[in-house]
Amino acid sequence: EAQDSPSVGQPSLKPWLATISGQSVNMRTGPSTNHYAFAQLNRDVSIIAIGGSGNWVEIIVPSDLPIWIHGDFVKEDANQKLRVTGNSVRLRCSANTKYTPVGITESGQLLRPTGNKSPDGKWVEIFAPLNARGWIHGDYVRRSDRVVNPAMLSSLHDSLKAKSTTSIGDLAGSGEGESGTDPASSADSA
Repeated sequence: EAQDSPSVGQPSLKPWLATISGQSVNMRTGPSTNHYAFAQLNRDVSIIAIGGSGNWVEIIVPSDLPIWIHGDFVKEDANQKLRVTGNSVRLRCSANTKYTPVGITESGQLLRPTGNKSPDGKWVEIFAPLNARGWIHGDYVRRSDRVVNPAMLSSLHDSLKAKSTTSIGDLAGSGEGESGTDPASSADSA
């Protein structure tokens, strides 16, 4: 069944920097193992945490991770970007509405396309903007003492790259969005 509202945690007073402390840590669409694992982050990848719920940490999806938006709600801009034409358009982890959205756009927002479209041509792949969120179990997040200045959030997001990010769809032999490795070695033991 489609889930239409993004999972939103309790915001922290200020965003903070952290690193991934496990191998192949699942990033999910919400704060439980019942939510879809749409990417994996490897040890020592830097992330921006913005809040949490229970034992789960809400993060900003790294800016080099591809996500999806429906093509009916964007138009090409002169600067090789896409401009959102709809109000509150949902960002998705896959080219369908099967999973919880990972964010909501604003009308007029500019997005960076990857150049890919879904096989049916209806969905456009983009690089994750600042308003795309994911969830990681707190056991695999190592908090730093560095608080992020909210005024610098956009430039920090653009500079932090998850070079060792794996999209779940890229994993050979994976089933149901999980790693093809032993579940106990996977990021949230799921």
